[in-house]
Amino acid sequence: MCMVFFYYYPSNGISSCDGQVNQTYMAEQLGVNASLPLVQSLANYSWDSINTDFAQKANRESTQMILITSNAGKIVPDMGSNYEIIPPERGACSNATYPVPGTAAPSTA
Repeated sequence: MCMVFFYYYPSNGISSCDGQVNQTYMAEQLGVNASLPLVQSLANYSWDSINTDFAQKANRESTQMILITSNAGKIVPDMGSNYEIIPPERGACSNATYPVPGTAAPSTA
């Protein structure tokens, strides 16, 4: 949704926006072969819950390479970071004492 909105309004001259993690850093943090492409190195990686949490932490800590391409074909490199996504608080209607359309009526017991 955000990327669609970003590309649609306001009108801009961006044709693509791509990003990727620092693959050498990730390979070193995860203890896999850094001389191979990261996808290939992770083919036999043990994705248990501990390693998954560790990989997500390493991904957030890694500098991200961003390549923005204009409609004219000019490529602008940039650097960025991934941040932890924090779920939003529940809306006030979540605790409604009246029937919210599309939901079951509250119990009167």
